Amino acid sequence: MLLIDLISKYIRLLKRERLHSDRTIISYKSDLKLFARFMGETTEIRFISETMVARYVKYLSEHRQTSNATISRRVCVLRGFFRSMEYEEYITRSPVTRLAFKTTVEKKTPVYITQKEIKLLFQAIGNEKTYLEKKLTAIRSRGDKDSLVEYQAVCNIRNELLFRIVLETGIRLSDLVLLPIDRFRFSGKHVKIYREDSANYFARVVEPETIIALRVYRRKVKQLKFDSSYFFFNRYGEQISTVMIQKIFRRYVKTSAIKRLLTPSSLRHAFAINLIRQSLDINTIREKLGLKTFEGLSIYQEFFDRPGKRFK
Repeated sequence: MLLIDLISKYIRLLKRERLHSDRTIISYKSDLKLFARFMGETTEIRFISETMVARYVKYLSEHRQTSNATISRRVCVLRGFFRSMEYEEYITRSPVTRLAFKTTVEKKTPVYITQKEIKLLFQAIGNEKTYLEKKLTAIRSRGDKDSLVEYQAVCNIRNELLFRIVLETGIRLSDLVLLPIDRFRFSGKHVKIYREDSANYFARVVEPETIIALRVYRRKVKQLKFDSSYFFFNRYGEQISTVMIQKIFRRYVKTSAIKRLLTPSSLRHAFAINLIRQSLDINTIREKLGLKTFEGLSIYQEFFDRPGKRFK
């Protein structure tokens, strides 16, 4: 059977059994398709040997200049794929089982945003908000309209919300930007966020600043009649991309007094480390971070080893 067909079947199996998150499945699919392109999409799986797989690993290292961490991940994906094919008897023995591949992957401590940097970040967002409000007031005093400035003002609130929600709930940006309007339920002093495939909410927003921003954002979107099925969207009404959010985040970091190089992931790391600091049960931490297994918590091992240390 053709390699490319079996890869498609394997991805469908992962989706059906829900062993991994959507984000992980996308990564698996990308890694396996790269392997298929190297081997040739018309190659039959029974003809793939250990030598061919070793050649692929060498190709990653020498020609694509892939990092050791990425090579390790891709080899791990191949092991899982061929193990499944061996179990279903498409092959008699996995060509990756005896692959002599060893590499040292340096474990990096996650970079999290501190309380002081959080204040500086939202101060930069607030300065932009003040500037846009003054600009809008001047335009309206002349009796004019400027849809671009009005849109920029809404974007300012949207950006603040994206960062506040990640800080408060630990949700991945890739999941947050996909949520449609009807997944945010406003009720009293909190807002519940629901997954598309679940009747139970998976995150709750309770901070007053975030609640106020959510209500203002929703009102502004209705007033300006933006047409989009997503709660957070770009100027075309489509879901805002995570790449755009990364650029926006870098812009605010640059205009603030923050000296370190931070990314939006530092917000999620700050949430995770705050949970560890509270000495919560490890299973509770895993669930709040939306992780399927405990392996994803390994990057926070250093902080688990120091439960009494305060993270400023």
